[in-house]
Amino acid sequence: MKRRIGSWILLAALVFALACIPAFGADSELFFVSVGDTLPLSLPSAQAPYYVDGTLYAPYTVFGAAGLGITPSYNAQGRVLTLFSRNQRLVFDLDSGTATDETGKTYTDASHNVSYQGGIVFLPASTCARHFGWQATLLKSEDGYTVLRFKSGGEVYDDTLFLVRANNLMTYTLQQYRTPSPQTTTPTQTTQPEQRPQAKVFAYLAVEGAKTMPDSLSAVLRAGAPAVFYLTADEIRENPDLVIAIAAAGYPIGLTAPKDAADVSLALQDANNALRQLLCRKTLLALVTAQQSKNAAGYFLQIREGARSYTAVRERTVGSYMVLCEGNTAAALAALTDAKVSFGQIRETTVLN
Repeated sequence: MKRRIGSWILLAALVFALACIPAFGADSELFFVSVGDTLPLSLPSAQAPYYVDGTLYAPYTVFGAAGLGITPSYNAQGRVLTLFSRNQRLVFDLDSGTATDETGKTYTDASHNVSYQGGIVFLPASTCARHFGWQATLLKSEDGYTVLRFKSGGEVYDDTLFLVRANNLMTYTLQQYRTPSPQTTTPTQTTQPEQRPQAKVFAYLAVEGAKTMPDSLSAVLRAGAPAVFYLTADEIRENPDLVIAIAAAGYPIGLTAPKDAADVSLALQDANNALRQLLCRKTLLALVTAQQSKNAAGYFLQIREGARSYTAVRERTVGSYMVLCEGNTAAALAALTDAKVSFGQIRETTVLN
């Protein structure tokens, strides 16, 4: 009799908990994570955030979204989950149900309790975000997209306008998620003698030219290679679908200025404004000529004259080189891959030869 009563109590508790979870994510296979005015991450709706007793819970993986400056680390064997930044830390002991911060203070209150769903650890999103200087808000767009938005107070768009601005990107991302990946046939491998020593050569692809960029995007997607796509303000405004496709595929978008631009700084600023209007984000990545670089302070610059042709890079045995592609991306990828060159991602800290 006691066992039956206990079962009914457990069932009632489960029903109550489920009743506290709103229908966020029911209209989409994905939910989205926003950091400020950007959308750096999407996850399956099975992992969507939910409320229990007024507390917003989110999978710990959302704290790895780019731009938050937080790193999640989960030691499943030790039953310890840690969120940390350069100066702050929250350590969750899953067995004791406690959390400890960087000062050594231990929290046992309900606002620091973790939750579980589908074998995934969910953290109290608002509590964790607030500890690292963010505010966590759960939003739902008119099209049914669920967005967990982290805000620092310096956002350009309020929640309503952000959802409007981000709608196209979320729609495209969902379409790509629903599209099955093409099946590729692995060619038969034949043993060939090594023609060159194992080289430490890295190629960093910089793609430009909006007219040929769709082909370049297809090429890097097939190869699984990193790249940065550089566009002018006019190219961004005239090719919104292309820009959205690049962003949805996870590739960084950089800026460039026409070679005859009278004011390079103004041209790059215009391109950044166009990017922000379309994708709710800005960038510091810029591809310019050596002459233009004199008037492009404040950006992380790649100098066009420093680029090497892929035919030259494949003959190298050591070094890191920028390879500029415009209409020849597929050929460059094939030649560099054949030459066993590794591909790197241009970032704001990348140092090239």
